[in-house]
Amino acid sequence: LEEKLSYLVDNEYWEEGFLLKYDGEFIKDLFKDLYNEKHRFGSYLSALKFYKNYALKTSNGERYLERLEDRCAAVGLYLADGDEQLAHNIAMMHLKGEFQSATPTFMNSGKASRGELVSCFLLNVQDSTESILRTMNSAAALSRAGGGIGLNISNLRPAGAPIRGMEGVAAGLIPFMKTLENTVCFYFNQLGQRQGSAVCYLNIFHPDILLFLDTKKENADDAVRLKALSAGLIIPDIFMEKAAKNEDVYLISPYELLKETGTMLSDFDFTANYEELIKNPKISKEHKVSARKILTRVAEVQAESGYPYVLFIDAANR
Repeated sequence: LEEKLSYLVDNEYWEEGFLLKYDGEFIKDLFKDLYNEKHRFGSYLSALKFYKNYALKTSNGERYLERLEDRCAAVGLYLADGDEQLAHNIAMMHLKGEFQSATPTFMNSGKASRGELVSCFLLNVQDSTESILRTMNSAAALSRAGGGIGLNISNLRPAGAPIRGMEGVAAGLIPFMKTLENTVCFYFNQLGQRQGSAVCYLNIFHPDILLFLDTKKENADDAVRLKALSAGLIIPDIFMEKAAKNEDVYLISPYELLKETGTMLSDFDFTANYEELIKNPKISKEHKVSARKILTRVAEVQAESGYPYVLFIDAANR
């Protein structure tokens, strides 16, 4: 064990600092207890998942340097920060499957060359070229460091909206999402160990809602379908009330909303202000659709792909 740990530290695979916080005899006993559990993976796929995505490999990728017991020990020792009992508990609970820390934490704890330990980062995209480019840059950097990213894209203007007074030129959400998927999920992967992870959330009142749902249909055209990027919906109470009454709803352009109210769609309280908003003659009534029709489409897509996630925003805020 001493030889193995020295090799990992000397070759800069593991950090040394977290090991120095413990007595050498305790570290020996921890590894002994973990290996005495005689862990066996329950299936080939579970073993493949661990060795493909989590186990530490040599820099050339040709040899494995960790078994599951070693990874659990590193996580326990690193997170407990010198507390022997806590280190033992964390390591043993991971090995027994009683607790599982977030993927970046489990994958990166104790490693000398690693991404961040935190799972989730939230970004709110604004409807401007500068914000879109800044968001892409931030998402790529976070993904490269091992983070998962959630983006609220409700403020982006829909397909066909005007840009600088020119009608029908906005590309809408789909090109942005396809570019984000290629950037975060495929190109800037997480140190080559796993595919990047991101989810785009859209308010259900956005005019591109049906196109958004189509991205997760199994039989969608490749130009539209998102294979790795996740999708989620933000649903205010007023929408569910309209669906319960089998009424239509007007989909609201974030571009028009900002221009008329000074409020971005991501910040707009639909439940409190929807009825007053649609009385405004400057708000387009072009996009009128049955609330139940949208929910039916949501159910169909969920049955096919498991997406979209659903966030009931008013309930969450309460």
